Amino acid sequence: MDDRVLEKYLAGYAEPEANVIFGHNAIFRESGQTTYDYCLTIPAYQESFEQLARVWQDVEPQISCLIILVINSPSADEPWAHLLVNSLTESGGSSVTNGQNTLIRSLDGANGNDHQHPNIDLLIVDRFSVNLTLPEKSGVGLARKIAADMAAKLIQQQVIRTPWIFATDADAILPVDYFDITPEANDAALLYPFRHVAPASLKQASDIYELTLLYYAAGLVYAGSPYAFPTIGSTIACHVHHYAAVRGFPIRTTGEDFYLLNKLRKVGQVRAIDHSPIVLAGRESDRVPIGTGRGITKIMALESPEHDMRVEHPDCFTTLKHFLAMLDWAATTRNSPAHYHDRILTEYAEKIGLTKHIESRIQSGTGNAAVRKQITDWFDGLKTRQLVHHFRDHHHSTVSINAIDQAPFLKPGTDADIRAQLTAQILRASRD
Repeated sequence: MDDRVLEKYLAGYAEPEANVIFGHNAIFRESGQTTYDYCLTIPAYQESFEQLARVWQDVEPQISCLIILVINSPSADEPWAHLLVNSLTESGGSSVTNGQNTLIRSLDGANGNDHQHPNIDLLIVDRFSVNLTLPEKSGVGLARKIAADMAAKLIQQQVIRTPWIFATDADAILPVDYFDITPEANDAALLYPFRHVAPASLKQASDIYELTLLYYAAGLVYAGSPYAFPTIGSTIACHVHHYAAVRGFPIRTTGEDFYLLNKLRKVGQVRAIDHSPIVLAGRESDRVPIGTGRGITKIMALESPEHDMRVEHPDCFTTLKHFLAMLDWAATTRNSPAHYHDRILTEYAEKIGLTKHIESRIQSGTGNAAVRKQITDWFDGLKTRQLVHHFRDHHHSTVSINAIDQAPFLKPGTDADIRAQLTAQILRASRD
């Protein structure tokens, strides 16, 4: 994958904010910084200055980094947004506007007072003022895309030296070695480990929510799915060429992280890395339909969370394992799934249109490896989730979160033991 992919993306698909000519603009010269090693992208909605300032506070002090912060809201001129901008810009800084009147500001040391990180600058993108608010149905997906597209442009202009776009959230705390990664040749995205930290009143719900994320990903690992990884927007780093190849973050109010990784897996590897974890705030929230805040809120409403919180029965993942074996058999033997020995699986393949797809691939005369790749791309992370939910709803039901050690990929133990097993399996799958 070469620079032409990036050039095409920026010319035809990037958000307007990416058109600002950063490389020769005075805002960088005035801050004393003309290039950066890294670029970190952060969307912010209803966040406080105190929380945001914690995101990079632990990162190695001498890191050279540009942080692109997209302050966004569907409603114009909300007080929290003005308060956040005022806190970030209180000591001044130079600014520039693009053709869409989006304010971009460069600050010395991120907030003007952060002398611990002298090589960090911050660009603030205003998507909360009158005529600049985000459309209600675009939400965090558009905010992430704006920031990542700007990062891609900076990488193209060699203002950013590392060809990786780092994405996180305003409720995260990054580890000291956050930027210390070792990508492999075919990596499209790297996923950091994570742990939720919550106040005592929310700790149980936060721990349970985290366990559900790890359990689902480890279930996919057990089944042998190529899409076996957690999908959390605040833990993603993606290579700029792969990002451009899939045309960036999907513009969605939620699930943009899942759909981006789903696309990236089709053009390269998506790999969980063995690294210091990102700390995520375990908090209640109803700002988006799904996600940490909503998940914790749901768990908090349960009378007995450790018994009442239910997840997919382990048999759902065993069924997925058998289904993927059927697809491998079809690709290897060049047979239609209709001839497979398991009627329930063949009926499901027929129902979702996969049988017809495989038959057409086989008849095209494509080689086995290409057929397998085409099947993997078609039966992707979304269709995998749909299969798991179908067999949950119609065949296997659910189990209590405190009974997941019944799964064939787990051994009984304490919650900490279970969490460690799940994490290890996810990492091991990325190394294999």
